[in-house]
Amino acid sequence: MPDCLSREKIGEGECPYILPGEEELRENRELRIRRKCLYCKRLLDLIPEEEDTRGFLLKIALEELREKDRVIRDMKDFLKLQKEQITVLHRVSEVLNLSLDLREIAYVVLLSITAGELFGFNRSILLLYDRETRVFTGYFGMGPRTPAEAVKIWEEIERERKSFPVLLESFTVDKFEEEKNKFLDILEALETEIDEGTEAFIFGGKGTLIIREKGLEFPFFRKIFDVLKTPFYVLLPLKTKEGPIGVIIADNFVTGLDIRPERIESLEIFAYQASLAIHRAALHRYLEDKLRELEELNAALKQYNEKMAKMEKMAAVGEIIHHITHEFKNPLIVIGGLSKELLKETDPSDSRYRYLQAINEEVERLLDILNRTVEDARRRFSVRREPVDINSLLESRLREYAPLFKAKNIQVNLAKDEAIPPVMVDPSQIQVCFDNVIFNAIEAMPEGGRLDIRSERNSGGSIRISFKDTGVGMSEDVMKRIFEPYFTTKKRGSGLGLYNTREIMKAHGGDIEVESREGEGTTVYLIFTGGEHGGEREKGEDTLRR
Repeated sequence: MPDCLSREKIGEGECPYILPGEEELRENRELRIRRKCLYCKRLLDLIPEEEDTRGFLLKIALEELREKDRVIRDMKDFLKLQKEQITVLHRVSEVLNLSLDLREIAYVVLLSITAGELFGFNRSILLLYDRETRVFTGYFGMGPRTPAEAVKIWEEIERERKSFPVLLESFTVDKFEEEKNKFLDILEALETEIDEGTEAFIFGGKGTLIIREKGLEFPFFRKIFDVLKTPFYVLLPLKTKEGPIGVIIADNFVTGLDIRPERIESLEIFAYQASLAIHRAALHRYLEDKLRELEELNAALKQYNEKMAKMEKMAAVGEIIHHITHEFKNPLIVIGGLSKELLKETDPSDSRYRYLQAINEEVERLLDILNRTVEDARRRFSVRREPVDINSLLESRLREYAPLFKAKNIQVNLAKDEAIPPVMVDPSQIQVCFDNVIFNAIEAMPEGGRLDIRSERNSGGSIRISFKDTGVGMSEDVMKRIFEPYFTTKKRGSGLGLYNTREIMKAHGGDIEVESREGEGTTVYLIFTGGEHGGEREKGEDTLRR
């Protein structure tokens, strides 16, 4: 037996396994044997291996004890690591559960994948997946680009003692963009359309995929190898009950360390939580986009209603002037003519002469007031012509109505003749014509449909724009009255839309034609006189003349 085993106390330096801070073991024989001697290689060498059965059994027992102690120590290290991970993951969960910013969620998720306190990969990349097109798009990347950069980052973290909670609080939009721009070429290179087989393999319930062979049957996996230049990588599917969301790609291109098996289950649990957070943020962004579309639609409808109110005002003024002209001006002219004739036949000395003269003067004054009022109204609502690209004007109106088309599930197809020359028109009034026709088409398709629009130049030089919808159409009785002012089949409507459109088109020297069959849709044609001088009439003629 070694002398150190028989003595209660030993001197400093006699046992090489006693470390600084363990001085008490030199004075406590039993404790020293339990903690150090049982694991001493010299002790095993002193035990005979031949005929001494007790020595043989003791040696086996010591070896087994050492193995079990190693297992226990490994388990303690593992439990300590798991405890640290749970603590860190709890903090990550708080961020993921509270945030609705997709950028912040992506930052926190990839930071967790690369942080030493958690999964410790050298770098990670997030690809989002479009289920309709089956396309992966690079969204974000995190980590070093080169081994030199990796060493620099790790030294900085160690030097400044940046713990994971500190790194977790470092998110800013600028930080996100800076990190993303660093990986921009990789993110763009990884954009890939996949087939159904690849989709099923990735998201078919297999969990974490550790890809080691470059010659795999799936081109998407080979492409990742080619882009990342890595010996192996982990592909972590992101999905919810609603379907696939994307994947996280992680690798150790600098250290070359393999993934520890005990990390896989933690990775998959984390991936599911990340999937829920990304899905929630994407849904929030979708709802925000829809809200923005509704706000744009509301603004477009408000603008449309304002224009309709202006056109109704114009129509009302036109009707008033028309009635004044026919109901007042003509009788005044008759009265004035008769008073003049009577005045000629009456002697100035006659007492009735001054009365007839007063009637004649008042008629002249009233006619003058009436003429000035009509001309002033006509000047205010007159057509101000200028060369206009009809195609561009039409496209601008379609862009304005895009949110409404989307909300109403209406597909719009535009076929335009690029050779159409500019036309002399008032763009604001022609825009109103487009608005009237487009809005009528939308209302005729409450369940959605298709609106085909075509611009073309006819052989005679005129320009025709057709609007063909797949709506409810109109009966023959309704067709006979569509241009009557104030006639409408809508629950809410002024009945002036097509009436105003016809008046504006006529004022520009053009016309409007309508074809419709009940249950089959309607086609409206706006016809302009071609050329830069098309539609010009005598100076002063306007939309109010009939």
